[in-house]
Amino acid sequence: MQNSQKVYIILKGDKMPFTKEQKSEAIAIIKNAIIEKIDKYRLVGDIKPFHERLFSKKRIRETSFFHSCSTTLGVTLFQNIAYLISKGNRKFKNAEKQFKVSGEFSNKAKTLIEDIIYDLGRKKKDTKKRNPDIEKEIKAILKVSRGGKESTQIADLFLTDDKNEEIYIEIKTTKPNKGEVEKAKRTLLKIVALGNKPVKFLLVWRTILMSLKIIHGPFLRII
Repeated sequence: MQNSQKVYIILKGDKMPFTKEQKSEAIAIIKNAIIEKIDKYRLVGDIKPFHERLFSKKRIRETSFFHSCSTTLGVTLFQNIAYLISKGNRKFKNAEKQFKVSGEFSNKAKTLIEDIIYDLGRKKKDTKKRNPDIEKEIKAILKVSRGGKESTQIADLFLTDDKNEEIYIEIKTTKPNKGEVEKAKRTLLKIVALGNKPVKFLLVWRTILMSLKIIHGPFLRII
């Protein structure tokens, strides 16, 4: 990137430029993540006789390494960058990554969450198909959230804004598939049950930050 270019993060429609300190810290995060990946990388599944008939071992290793790096960048790296942005934003009083939420998780809440996810995934022509409605889903879960065994859930990023509202963020790789979105939905609805109160949700991938209410696409209708 040229020095004349600016790095922007889009947050609720506002452009928020990186400070010099944030740029330096972001570069360090990226550099360290890649160096660590290179130092610790080991080829998984070294015996690939069919692939080796078509491609050289060198090309197989290069491809495997690239895929492994993409996974690292899509999870660990993006989480750290998101945390860096959040803690430097005066709109947020608090920012924590890998935040643990604990509380009681009733069997009724667990069953309801699975029913919601299953009904959202039904085919269009199915009369029992549910349409996404996060506010309605939260209200339903809060009615059955009390009681049950103690449980925990990890949120990729937790924020408290200047109005003391809690925001839980799940960070996924580019173009998450249906299974990944279902997992995010399950995580976020469980957090509601554990906390026994309404909270804000965000699902993030790549550099696109969206509310769960406005996510569209063939794999994302589950939300």
